Amino acid sequence: MTAAINERTIIDASRRFIPETLTPLFFTTAYGDLTGAQRLRYNQLHACYFCEQTIFFEQRLGRPVLTALAAIAPSDSLQHMIRCFLDEENEHSAMFRRLLCLSTPQLYRNSVFFFIRPHPVWAKALAWVACRPRLFPMLIWLQLLQEERAMHFSKCFLTEGEMLEPEFLAAQRKHLSDEIDHIRWDHELLDWLWPSTSHWWRIVNAKLFCWMVREFFYTPKRAGVRVVEHLVQEFPELRFMLPRLKKEMLGLAANPTYLRSLYSEKIAPNSYEHLRIYPEFSKLTTILPEFNYA
Repeated sequence: MTAAINERTIIDASRRFIPETLTPLFFTTAYGDLTGAQRLRYNQLHACYFCEQTIFFEQRLGRPVLTALAAIAPSDSLQHMIRCFLDEENEHSAMFRRLLCLSTPQLYRNSVFFFIRPHPVWAKALAWVACRPRLFPMLIWLQLLQEERAMHFSKCFLTEGEMLEPEFLAAQRKHLSDEIDHIRWDHELLDWLWPSTSHWWRIVNAKLFCWMVREFFYTPKRAGVRVVEHLVQEFPELRFMLPRLKKEMLGLAANPTYLRSLYSEKIAPNSYEHLRIYPEFSKLTTILPEFNYA
């Protein structure tokens, strides 16, 4: 199966594309003041951003990491595993890319990224780091944590089932079926890379890991605000609410309920368990909800 949808697929725009509990505005008081049509469209726009996040993570981070590791894998079996991993990540990205083009062609006619617009300096820095996973093995920890989150999020889609747009649901079902193997493969990569990294450099990597989680995989910032701004473009009557929408969205950084919807023992039990083994990750207690280090 190369994709969950084909070019003749019709997207049902009358349904939500993503569970409401996976959207930031759902956790704000402003969300209750939106009309049903406005909430629905916000949901669909955020679902597009959600797909962009997956593609960005898999292609701008995962693909160069795996390509670099395949070139230095110490065994044929490990190299084969990495190649399979890479093929499936490319397949997922293509699946979500087609989904974006079918659901919102006006936004994705020229680029796969509409809401995600990394600063050129940051993009170059990320590309440089991603090509050096032997030097930055924290990238595999990041991959493990984010893929375990993705698996939980896919399960949230399946829980809502027929209430969601069928093709978005089918894409997450496919994604979930592969993520189980990906988490196991991440552990194999960590078993290879992390123990052979010097103690002092593991500390450096752990600090980088904490910074990346907080800066790029935490509460909504630039891209999340762009989703709200585009919603207001489609519903000009919301212009007076834009400052409030932005303020409440950015304020989610201090909302424990929202933070637990991103990371928790339930969402990423495997990652939490294994990160606790290493004292260099003790600072995660200040970032990840319910994470503790003994």
